[in-house]
This record gives sequence, C-alpha cells and structure tokens, in this order.
Amino acid sequence: MDIRKKVPEIRFGEFDGEWSLKPFGSVFQEYTEKNHTELPALTIVQGHGTVLRDESNRNIQYDKENLSGYKKIKEGDFIVHLRSFEGGLEKSNTDGIVSPAYHTFHSDDAVTNFYYPFFRSCFFVDVLLSSHVYGIRDGKSIDLDGMKIIDIPITSKSEQKKIGNIFSQLDSIINIATIRYEKLLAFKKAMLQRMFLQEGESVPRIRFVEFEEEWGYALLKDIARKVIERNDYREYIETFTNSAEYGIISQRDYFDHDISNADNINGYYIVAENDFVYNPRISTNAPVGPINRNKLKRKGIMSPLYTVFRPHDIDYAYLEWFFKSQYWHTYMFYNGDNGARHDRFSIKDDVFFDMPIPFPHMEEQQKIGEYFDTLENAITAQAQKIAKLKQMKSALVQKMFI
Repeated sequence: MDIRKKVPEIRFGEFDGEWSLKPFGSVFQEYTEKNHTELPALTIVQGHGTVLRDESNRNIQYDKENLSGYKKIKEGDFIVHLRSFEGGLEKSNTDGIVSPAYHTFHSDDAVTNFYYPFFRSCFFVDVLLSSHVYGIRDGKSIDLDGMKIIDIPITSKSEQKKIGNIFSQLDSIINIATIRYEKLLAFKKAMLQRMFLQEGESVPRIRFVEFEEEWGYALLKDIARKVIERNDYREYIETFTNSAEYGIISQRDYFDHDISNADNINGYYIVAENDFVYNPRISTNAPVGPINRNKLKRKGIMSPLYTVFRPHDIDYAYLEWFFKSQYWHTYMFYNGDNGARHDRFSIKDDVFFDMPIPFPHMEEQQKIGEYFDTLENAITAQAQKIAKLKQMKSALVQKMFI
C-alpha cells in the first residue's frame, strides 16, 4: 500500500483536488528510432541534460561515419544509461541522436520541466529508484523493468506547466549565479598570472598605480625559518592536514576520524597560526604539492612528512597568494629529485628553502594580499549563494510534489 501523500504541501491557489500516482512505464513509453544521421550526435552531462558530443569537454571517441545505429531523441524527452548510471534521468535539450546504449522515453501527457526536477531529486534517486539499482559505486546499473513500475506523481498538465515554470526560472537563476562564479574563478586565475612577476620581468604586468619601483627577489630561507619544534610532551593533540582543495584543516574534519593517535603524535611538528605547510603529495590541482597557511587561529600538530615554515619580514597574505600562483612550480620541477614516488614530490630541504620569492616593498605586498583576499571573499559569497539556491530548489521539490 502506497502511503505517500496525495496533495503537495505547497500549491498554487487555483488548483485543488488530489494528485494520483501511476507507474513510470504507463506514463512514459520507451521508443527506438534509428537511421537519423542528419541529426547531431548528443551526449549526457549530469544535471544539465544533453549537449552536442563535439562540444562536450569529454574525450569521447566515436565513428562519425557510422551513426545509423544511433537512436533519435526528441527535445523534451527523457534519457538514461542503464549500465553506467550516475544519477536521475536526464532530459534532451534538443532533437538529436544518442548512443544505442541509452534508453529514451516519451510521453504526450507529461511536461518535461515538471518531471525533470522530480527525476533528479534525492527522493526519486535515493528512495524510489535505489531498490532497482545494482552494482558497485563506479559501475551501477538500473533494472529497466523495475524502473518502469515506480509510481510517479500525476496532476493536470496546466498544474505541471505552472510548477515546471517555477523550476525552470529557478534553474535559470542558479545557472546565471554559476556563470558568475566561474567568471570570478577565471578572473582570479588571470590576476594571479599578471600581478606576480613572470620570468625575465622586473615589474608585474598589472600593478597598483601608486607603485613604480622594480621588484626584487628574496630566498625563502631569508624570509622564513623551518619549524622543527616537536610535540615531545604531547602538549597538543589536534592534528592538522594540508589539503590542496581545502587548505589546512583539522584532520578529523577532513577524514571524519583521527588518523593519528596518542601513541604517535609526540614526533609531530607544532604548527602555529600563520605558519605555512608544504605537503609533498601531488594531485591534479597541486602538481608539485600544495603550500597553505594555517588560518585556523590556533595551534595544532602536523605529520613530519610535511615541511612547516614560519615567515618573517613578509606579508602573510601576499606570500599565501604567491603560493596559490603557479610560478613557484617551475622552480620545483627544475630542482626536484628524480626517482620520486608517483604520488609524492621529492625535493631536498636546502633546495626548497633556496626558492626565490618575488619581493616588492611591504606596502605593495599588503595591497596585493588585501586585493586577493577581497576577491576570494566575493568568490566564497557567490558559492554560498549558489548553495542556498540549490537548497531552496531541493526544499521546493519536497514540498511541491507528492
């Protein structure tokens, strides 16, 4: 017996009466139409529907001369890959053709913009559909017959259109906010390239107008000292980690549990506020490993696998943003040790601390640091705005559907 409610919590005033529930397979019909090579080849981007294959950022290999076996998909119809499942059903944004591995569904009685947020919702994916999904995380598949018997909400087309318009407008707002966020990220990347010295230059390409003097260089060892104070008496128990994505954070926040324990922390380095930490673990985002600043406003401890150093006579924010640029990567690549582990970068301490750091006057350092801090705050605020919009959408899906 289905105990789902029959009336949504939030509803437009002009509509009344109960909604009904019908199996997916009785509302949407699977169809297969081939030999439409005149139409463009499409692929799915999760959360965005179909895009042109040739314009996607995926390296998809396919025979452009042999597309007769591809399936036609009509604008507004739904599509799913049963053997490579990543989420809810996707929609087609245009007429086109898709790989025969996809399954395509059409309904004359359904409004796409009404069902799309429902098919992408946690309730549909994690509750209704989950019992018909099998396989490991990276190889999930859907039981097609099981999916077809899932009960989905039914209401009049006029109400579907009204609700669908709300979510289309909300998606548009989220999309605009996301584009602005991506532009801010691109702008920050460009400014990091232009506001620090490039090889062979004596002044940066973009500079505050009040500064004119040429920049100099300082070796890292002249503006920072290596931290060698160890937690010998177990004075500190909170272990930090240095993440390329999140910076220096508590180990428990990163791993959801402590990796270190009371028996092995006495040899860890003590990390003070504004200390910098180099993590030699490499990744796509940090090809020579990340260097981050402790901005947690408290002391903690760090594994001796990390290099900890304490700057002096330089603006902390300026140095932090320098290490978020890529200029120091060249020095590391040229001076690192051969034969390092594939997941860790290797460089001798004395070579690391001989790294040249662009060194303008303190006033200019402070201005650069403040500029990037302000820009980063704007990026963070935009990311929070997007998160709130998505939370609002999720809440509306829960309250505007049954």
